[in-house]
Amino acid sequence: MVGRGPEALTLAARMQDAWVAFARTGNPSHPGLGDWPAYDRAQRRTMVLGRACGVESAPREPERAFWDSVERAADRRPA
Repeated sequence: MVGRGPEALTLAARMQDAWVAFARTGNPSHPGLGDWPAYDRAQRRTMVLGRACGVESAPREPERAFWDSVERAADRRPA
C-alpha cells in the first residue's frame, strides 16, 4: 500500500494511535491523524489511509454504487 521504510512506519504508527484513541474514547481522531468524523450516509465522509491521510466525502463512489446495485439485485432474486 505504501511500500516499506519510513512511509510505512509512519502509516503504521498513525493507525496504531487511531486504534488506541478509539479504544480509549470511542473516537479514532488523534493529533497525528486529525479529525476522523463519524460516518453518515448523507456525506459518506471516510478517512483514507495511505501516504497522505485525510477525510474525503464519498471516495470511490462509482465502485460503492456498483456494489450497492449488486446487493439490491441480489435482494430481488427469487428464493
